[in-house]
Amino acid sequence: MTKHTVDMENRVEQLEEKIDEKAERVEEIKSEAQDLAGSEDEEEQVRFEQLEDEFEDVATELELFKRELNVFEETIKGWDGTVFEVEELTFGEVQEVKDETIDESFDVDVQREDVSGTPKEGFYQLLFLEKSLVSWPEGAPSKKERVNGRRQEVAHPGNYPDKVGEWVFGVVDNINTFGDTELGNTSLRDEIDLED
Repeated sequence: MTKHTVDMENRVEQLEEKIDEKAERVEEIKSEAQDLAGSEDEEEQVRFEQLEDEFEDVATELELFKRELNVFEETIKGWDGTVFEVEELTFGEVQEVKDETIDESFDVDVQREDVSGTPKEGFYQLLFLEKSLVSWPEGAPSKKERVNGRRQEVAHPGNYPDKVGEWVFGVVDNINTFGDTELGNTSLRDEIDLED
């Protein structure tokens, strides 16, 4: 199957852009709110309340992006490299991951004809990543496992920082779902011509 390169530096750039956008919006909200503060006009009071709500949402998003950026920067410092090589899984490999997830998720009592349990999404994501990762940054967690009768080093994404693992899984899942497509940060503003 097709191999793809995934670089944590790309995620750092995306996060920096999002942080800049959110910080700019925070300043815009503060400026507009300053102009409306203390107004006795009902419409302006309603707008001020809307700005308060938006400010809380945008400030929270800004903080979350900053925290995620910090995780990636610390991870990059701790690992020797930023690049993962992933392989698109075959239909059979995806079905194996699904079957193993079902085996781990459900208890079947044949005598009572009873099935209980819930799909373990995290287990699925870990197996999916383990099968997809071909190479990883040198300092990234790995483990020795018997593969085809031989002990070899394999990725251990379960020990990646949560945000890094989520991001790598998301990229791999998109590759496996859509192929080699740049899904990127598209927006309506990017797609239409806006007059300034």
